[in-house]
Parts: sequence; C-alpha cells; structure tokens
Amino acid sequence: MTAHRQLTAFLRVLQQRLRLDKRLQISLGAAFVLLVALAVAFGPIVRSAASSRAAARGLEIDIGSVRPGWFTIWLKDTEVRLRDTPGVSARFDALGVRLTPWFGLRGVKVRGGSVKLEGSFSDVRERLEKWRSSRSSEGDEAGAGGARASLDASIEDVSLTWIGIEGPYTQTILGIYLDRNAERTLAGFESAKLESEWGRLQANGGALELGSSSGLPVLRSARVKELVGRLTLADEHDAEPPDATALATAAPRPAAAAGDIPLDDPESKRPSKPARKGKDRKDKSKGDKADKGDTPKLASRWREPPDVLAWPERKAQLDKLRASLGRFIDAGSAIDMERVQLEIARGSSLLNVGPAPFHLDRTGDELRASFTSAADKDGKRLTVKGRFPLGEAPLELSFEGGPISLQTLGVHEGDFGLLGTDRTLLTLATRVELSTEGALWVSASGQLHGLALAQAALAPEPLRDMDLSWGGQVRLDLAEHQLEVKEGSLGLARVRVYVDASLAAESDALKVSLSVQIPETPCQDLLEAAPHALLPMLEGLRLGGSFGLDSKVAFDSSAPKDTNVEWNFDNKCKVLETPEAVDPARFREPFQHFVQDAEGRATEISTGPSTDQWVPLSDITPNMETALIVCEDSRFFSHKGFDNKAIRDSILDNLRAGHFVRGASTLSMQLAKNLYLGREKTLSRKLQEAALTMLLEERLSKEDILELYLNVVEFGPGIYGIRNAASHYFNSHPGELSLAQALYLGSVLPSPKANHFERDGALRAGWAEHLHYLMKIARKINRINDDELEAGLGERLMFGQAHPSSDADFLFGTEADALSDG
Repeated sequence: MTAHRQLTAFLRVLQQRLRLDKRLQISLGAAFVLLVALAVAFGPIVRSAASSRAAARGLEIDIGSVRPGWFTIWLKDTEVRLRDTPGVSARFDALGVRLTPWFGLRGVKVRGGSVKLEGSFSDVRERLEKWRSSRSSEGDEAGAGGARASLDASIEDVSLTWIGIEGPYTQTILGIYLDRNAERTLAGFESAKLESEWGRLQANGGALELGSSSGLPVLRSARVKELVGRLTLADEHDAEPPDATALATAAPRPAAAAGDIPLDDPESKRPSKPARKGKDRKDKSKGDKADKGDTPKLASRWREPPDVLAWPERKAQLDKLRASLGRFIDAGSAIDMERVQLEIARGSSLLNVGPAPFHLDRTGDELRASFTSAADKDGKRLTVKGRFPLGEAPLELSFEGGPISLQTLGVHEGDFGLLGTDRTLLTLATRVELSTEGALWVSASGQLHGLALAQAALAPEPLRDMDLSWGGQVRLDLAEHQLEVKEGSLGLARVRVYVDASLAAESDALKVSLSVQIPETPCQDLLEAAPHALLPMLEGLRLGGSFGLDSKVAFDSSAPKDTNVEWNFDNKCKVLETPEAVDPARFREPFQHFVQDAEGRATEISTGPSTDQWVPLSDITPNMETALIVCEDSRFFSHKGFDNKAIRDSILDNLRAGHFVRGASTLSMQLAKNLYLGREKTLSRKLQEAALTMLLEERLSKEDILELYLNVVEFGPGIYGIRNAASHYFNSHPGELSLAQALYLGSVLPSPKANHFERDGALRAGWAEHLHYLMKIARKINRINDDELEAGLGERLMFGQAHPSSDADFLFGTEADALSDG
C-alpha cells in the first residue's frame, strides 16, 4: 500500500514537471522569437529615433549601419548636416549614443571623422546664425544651453577642413579631441594650420580646459606647444611694370619747361608727349581741358583710405571682441605657448624672430600678455608686453630691452640679407597706445649697432659695420584719417636726418605736409659714416666744408596747382684729396670707356683728346650746346652740379601727377654716371654719382664738362659720342649740324634706343612737332634769334641726309597730315 502511494506521488510530480518544461519551452521560444524580431527591427527603430531627434534639433542625419553595445548604440559611417544650410557638414566613422540603465540619453562619443565648412568666414557665420534663429523660432527646447551642457561628450581624432575661409585658401585642424562632463571640458588638437594672402599660422599640440559660468563655457587654461606665424609682405617685383614702349617713344619734357618759360603759343603748352593732327589732336585737347579744370579727376588717382582705417567699424569689432573675451576667459585663467616663432617673408627673403615663450592671463578686468626673448650672453633680453582692457580703456603695447644680438632673437644668418647676426646688437624702447577715440600713439626709439646687410638694391657688395639709430612720435587718428610724425629722426653714425610730417585723407583727396632737415654737417662725417661698400670708388677721398638741407612740401591732391615745395640744399663741400682712379685730370688724356654695344653687351672703347673719335668743343656747332640747354639742363651754367630749382620742380610735377613723371638730373650728374659708374639702379650708384658730380664741377670748367659729355654720351644703340651720332643720323660732321638736327640729337638722349624715323627716312610727324616746340623754347631763352627760329621751323629732317630740305609748310600742310596718318 505504501509502495503504491509512493509510485502515485512520483508520477504526479513527474507530470507536473513535464508540464512546467513545456511552458518553459514555450516561454523560451517566445523570447527567442521576440529577440529575433527586436534584432531585425533594431536598426530601423534606431534610425527612425535618431532622425526624429536630429530633426527636432534642425539636423539631417544619414546612418550607414547600427551596432548595439553595452549601454551604447554605435552609429557607423554617419553623415550629419544642418538643415537648409549648405556648406556645413560632418562625417563620423563611429558615433556612439550612450544610454543610462533606464535607457535615458547619457552622452555622445565620436571616434574618427571630419567636419567640413565651405565659404568665407562671414558667409559661414551668416548661415549658422540663420540656422540658429530658425531653431529658436521652432521652439527647440533641446537646443538650450542647459540641456546640452547636461550631456557628456567625447571626441577622438576628428579633423576640421574649411575651404575658402580666406579667398582660395583651405584651413585644416587635425587630431581634434574633446572630453566634456557637467563640471569641465578638456579639448585640444594635434595641429592646426590657417593660411591667407597675408601669411599663415600653424599651431601644434594645443590643449585647453573649459569650465561653465551661467550655462556658458569659459576658458580656465590653455597651452600650445608650438606656434609658428608667417607674415607675407608684398614684393616690389609683383607690381606690374610700366609700358616700356610708351616710355621709350614718349617725348621727354624739355629742361627749360613751359612752367619755367611761359610761351604765348598755346600749342607749346601741350603735354610732354607730342600729339598728332586730326583725331589724336582732338583727344589731346580734351585731355588738356580735363587736366586744367577737372581737379577731382586728378584727385581720384589717390586711393581712398583702406577699410582698416574705418574707425567706427573697427571700434564696433573691438567692443564685440572685448565682450566676447570677457565672457570666455575666466578670471585667473592663463594661456601659455611654450614656443612662438614669427617669420616675415618677402619674395624669397625670410626674417625669423624667436622662438620664445608667450604668456597671457586675465587679472581683474584686463588681459596682460608678454613675449620674452632668450637671454643674451650678458643676460640682456627683449620683452614685448601688452595690456588689453576688457572695458573702455586704452590698449597698450611696449617693446623694451637690449642691447641684444639679432641671433639671440632668432634671426638667422642671411634673413632679409642680414649678416653677422651674432654681432649686430638691437636696443628698443617703443610704446604703442590705442585710445578709445581711435588715436594710435607710437613713441619709438632704437639702435642697431654693427649692422651688416647684403641687399642688391643698396650696393653690389654687403654693407658692414653700420650704426643706425631712430626715434620720434607717430600719431595715427583712425577716426579722422590723419597721420602725424613729430620729431622723427634717423641717424647713421654722426649724420642725422630730422622729419616732421602730416597726412590727412578727406573724401578722395589727400593733404600732405612734409619737412626734412639735415643740420649743418661736416662733409667728411658723411664719408666716414657710410660703409666702404656703399662708396667703393671714393676710398681715399677727403672733403672739407659742410652741407645741410632744409626741405618742405605742402600738397593737396584736390588742388594740385597750389602745391608748394621748398628745397634748400646748402652744399659747401670742398675736395681736399682725390683718389687717382677718379681724378678728372685723367680725362685730359686718352682713356678707356666702358659701354654697351648695340646688342647690349659690355665692351670697351678708346676715347679722349687726340683719339680719332674725339671732337673738341670748338669744332662742335653751338647748336648742340643750345640743344643740351633746352633738352637736358636749362641752368647748366648757373648751378654747381645740382639744380635746386629742378629738384623742387620735379617733386612738384610728380606730386601733381600722382606718379613719377620727371627727374632732376643735370648734365654734370649724367656725365659722372657715364664716366665712372655702371647702369645698375642702386643707392650706392646714386650716392657716388652725387659725390663724383661735385668732384667734376670743382675740378673742371663748364666747357670741359660739355666737351666730355658730348664725346662719351650715348645717342643711339651702340652709338657713343657726337662724331658717331652726326655721321649715323645725318651723314654729317658735328660742326655742320643744323638747329633741327642738333635738337633732334638732344631730344633722343633720355631714350637713345627709340627710333623716330619712318621707313622712307622722313622724321615722324609727332617728333617733328616736338622739335618745333623745342625751337620755340630756345627762342624764348634767347639761345637763337628770330631768323634762326624761322629757318629751323622750315627744316625737314631725313635720316642719313646731311642738309635738311626747306619747306615753309612743314607740318602745317597736307603733306604733314599724310605723314601723321601714315
């Protein structure tokens, strides 16, 4: 009985267990089916939820694939765009959405990817502001600062590319990382490169820490391992060269210009470039009318002040910057850059400054910055300090220190032609202040001791052992567009130049006042101040006496005719000792003269008294002297090598024209250049030309200078000397040249390589008219009489013809019109 009961109980338990396992099997099967369904629907569900949440925030999102993780959903190959905002997009390799145990949103994690922006800075900013305003109008609560701040975020290895932020340039930031929670944010990058037409800026190893104040991020600290900036200056070779053909064929302004000798004939008051009959003459008359009465047209050649000088706009930007920095940089925070280096580039030349550490911190309501160089061998440093108030107060910048070698400052040997940088010592004491009214004040003084410089524009050889000094005050009023220079000075050893200037831009007009003074200085001091390479031919020259300069310019581009120029050059220098190589006495005997042949190759010719090509002044027609006086140097017999009035008039004409149109070279200066110097355009050549001109004037008579000049000057390609010129152009002798022939030879001296004859040998009508103009000037200054003027006006020049034909209707009849039209 007992056994039966036990068996019955066992069967009942077994039946119950079998029943339970069946339910478990059903439950497990159902769970499996549910999991399969969830796995199949997981991707679409996540995509739908992500798209919905993104749309609520004004975003568009495309997800490549979805992968679940431990309380994290990973979105692979995800693209994000701002809705209705072109040029702003992002692509992430892996975007992780982090969840709480209750499936709430905890944060976002990004691993790898890129952000791309297209357009200028202002365009992108405008698009972002428009996008933000559209979200606000839709009531996007999720976009509030507090909601965003509550989410943790982590970013690893993301790059930013900005195409077209500054013209055609692309800016990149690589290796961006970020780690943010409710208390603080850590961020940084591996490298960042920003580039524009002004230069480039590259930073490496950036890291910063952000906190939160009133729901907004604030900077607590920042550090950059290396910052290299390059400032690119415009190269003068980038400027478009002038039209060489126009320069070669334009008629030169005669030395005795219409401004010096008023001509009654209105035809003689034309512009320096001759005009032809017919349509050309009509256009010329219109040009004359515009030049005489239309001053705004001339004034428009002066550019309006650049936008950077528009103070109201700059002040608004500055105030906005103050407010932004005041909110973003927390009190007590600091920015440190371990290694800062500045490069200044001009063409292929480069100037380096640094590396040196940079520090910025906020103390109270102002930012203070400092940049301190390494110490020189004697402990001297150069420090740059800045003060940037966050409220209404002046900005300040100072440069103090030295003497310190350029090498210690980071200047490399050869930068901008600088040599011996380990021995060149710099001392600076400069303060800059920008007032709240837009006035920029600069008080500067400094010295460069032992400067060595290699610059082809200065001299063929390096200049060494120079001691330069400078000083003065500058005031630039950005609000009024005014610039003032007070007590400006520049010194080279014991020679000093003092400058006072003012410049005011009003509408499209420019007003300039300039004063340049050199106090009475011993002439020998100038020679001793200049390095040997600047005046190599003057080695051994000793001077006595003194010189001084007092020059003033007052110019208003809206009234150019009222321009006033004073040029008082007091030259009392005397030659005490002359090096044999430059002694003018050697030109009284045959000598070797270096010239260029017709193909431009350097060659050497024998010339001088008693040589076959030499023509004494007594054997040259007086018409050539007249031609030189009219065409080249109207006051040749009254000046001592330098024509103060011609210099003054040259400054006047160039200011009135708004560009270079006239020089002030005398015959003596031209002779010095031809006898002693090459054709290179350097400061060395100009300074030596001035000294050698003084030497020629002191040791030679005016007649000697004329004779030398006429026998060595170039009258055409490879044609040197008056004998060759008379033979080449007119198959004649220098003593037999007519007035028109002599004036032609004088007129080609500024551009001897230009051709002014037609194919049939006739002189071109425009140049013939120019010769008529020169003849009238010669009559005005009594170099010729009425009969000679009448005869000259009747001459008709032919290339290779010794005796000009006479034509009373020369250039005034139908034949002249035909020549002009041809």
